[in-house]
Amino acid sequence: MHNNTPDNKNKQQETQTDKETTNYISEACYYLKEIGLNYTQIATKMQLPETQIRKLHKTYSNKIKKGQATKSQEDQKFWENFYHDTEGNVKITFAGKNGFHHCRKTDLENMDNKTLMTIFEDCKQFLETDIHKAFLNHKPPAGFDPMILTREIKKAAQITEEILNQRWKKEKQEPTP
Repeated sequence: MHNNTPDNKNKQQETQTDKETTNYISEACYYLKEIGLNYTQIATKMQLPETQIRKLHKTYSNKIKKGQATKSQEDQKFWENFYHDTEGNVKITFAGKNGFHHCRKTDLENMDNKTLMTIFEDCKQFLETDIHKAFLNHKPPAGFDPMILTREIKKAAQITEEILNQRWKKEKQEPTP
């Protein structure tokens, strides 16, 4: 009897996929714990039971101890970025007088109004001088987007404006002493 039937091949592929998925989730659990999340937070993010998260974390920790996996700053940074992005704390690229700068949304939220207004104005000025600005309202092309920087600057201006508007609304609602 031959083991290469279509059903056996499908089962082998499913088993391989399950192993890869488990390894991936196990790595995620390990690094999310490393950046300071507790098991409950990780379980909520992964939509898995906390007991399974603990087991997956232990599995990856053991792989590192046995030399079957290597702890790396790059992997930790990847999972840290993953976490921030899923929390809505996206990376922002904005235009400034001295070039382009990067930060996270929470960094903008922690800046004072004067700094935010400067960032907003610099982004708007950049967008006004971009010869391709008319194309910003169109859907980006599939694959390479030659206007990615311009789209990022537009996003930074929108987020900065949103933060400033929220602050101004809050200030209007607060009684003056």
